[in-house]
Amino acid sequence: MKDILEFCLSLLGLFFLILNTFLFLKNKIVRKKTEKTFLGYLFSLCIVEILCHLIGFLSFGNNFFISHFYFYFQLLFLSILFKNLITNAIFKKIIFITLIIQTLILIFMYAKTPTSFWEFNVYEII
Repeated sequence: MKDILEFCLSLLGLFFLILNTFLFLKNKIVRKKTEKTFLGYLFSLCIVEILCHLIGFLSFGNNFFISHFYFYFQLLFLSILFKNLITNAIFKKIIFITLIIQTLILIFMYAKTPTSFWEFNVYEII
């Protein structure tokens, strides 16, 4: 019963994510300010969440690896979004360099220990 309740709550979260994506599509003022980056972010999260729910429904508890995509898409799209919104050239470079360094660290971590892809990675959250 607890698992069903948790699954229903996660579906509710998915519903609000999809609803926000559609509302964002309709709001021209917000779209102009944030360009297409935020829309790409919302779409990527929708896809990740839908896949997470499908895999979790078909094979309960085996969808954990999808969190890696979720966290990386957050890093990628939010870095691009803030790089586009910030006007200071130094901060733009810092954001870009941080994105590249973090991407390389993650690639190295998973190349060094491929089995860690199937485990929780605290580093991605930090």
